[in-house]
Amino acid sequence: MDEGSCRHYALLWYYHPEANACRPFIFGGCRGNSNRFETKWKCERRCKTSAATEDCRQNLKLVELP
Repeated sequence: MDEGSCRHYALLWYYHPEANACRPFIFGGCRGNSNRFETKWKCERRCKTSAATEDCRQNLKLVELP
């Protein structure tokens, strides 16, 4: 998950492989990577299966908000 560098701020979901769970995050609107999904359901459908794609295993880059 990469939150992107712009200021669009949309609530999306990413897959956290170590937790085997989809979690929400705020996406900035540009850049980032493909480990982002519009809904928790789409994230789980794509990533919580034995056929999980590379999108689901992309590096996590978490940023704390002030």
